[in-house]
Amino acid sequence: MVRPAAAVRRRRTPGPLRIAVTGGATGLGAALLERLAVRPDLAALFGVDDVPGRVDGVSWRCHGPLTERLAGTTTVVHLAMSYDVLADPTARRALNVAGTAELLEAAREADVTRVVLVSSADVYGAQPDRPLPVTEDAPLLAAADSSLTGDLVELERLADHAGRTGLQVAVLRPTALVAGRLGSAYDGALLHSLSATRLLALRGVEPRWQLCHVEDLLTALELATTTALGGALVVTSPGSLTQREVEELAGR
Repeated sequence: MVRPAAAVRRRRTPGPLRIAVTGGATGLGAALLERLAVRPDLAALFGVDDVPGRVDGVSWRCHGPLTERLAGTTTVVHLAMSYDVLADPTARRALNVAGTAELLEAAREADVTRVVLVSSADVYGAQPDRPLPVTEDAPLLAAADSSLTGDLVELERLADHAGRTGLQVAVLRPTALVAGRLGSAYDGALLHSLSATRLLALRGVEPRWQLCHVEDLLTALELATTTALGGALVVTSPGSLTQREVEELAGR
């Protein structure tokens, strides 16, 4: 489910929607385009990537400056990101942080109204006393280091600045993704641990897990793209699971 902050109101975005999805040829971007392509209420749907994807009903923009590829769109969903915890940190940081900064500036120059980004609930940090379920108004305590979470902390800062300087920005923060059909690049640290021989936990500590099915993330993305939901949006299943419950679900 999507847990919008109290100040966020859900309303239909005004005027005809002309949506662009970056990174639309593969992964999460392609999966979102598949959903959007069957909607009759969109005025235009563009895929922005280095090569065209295979989703029918999408106009592809694969060449030219990014500002030109975003021209004429009302909403941009930025999914040209790496969520691979095993990727080279330097290359991933360049794509995730520098790439997002470039996207936000290009969106501003192209007169785009709103931008949708995908971060992670990991930006709240891993403090043992953190209340669960996590809510949008919890402080962001994760370190801005060279990890994937560090990339997303920087993305959050860029999004906050963009939101304060004229763009409408929605930032989705999914909890740990499970049942991913998009490949190991979207598994995240939790799913890697679920595939290990055994799950590890600190002695005397009973961890609790918040999970998000990838289809729920796609539903939340579609909602954030086609309505005026804004600000930070935690995407998760209700409640949380104990370590033992997770082990049972994983067949441990």
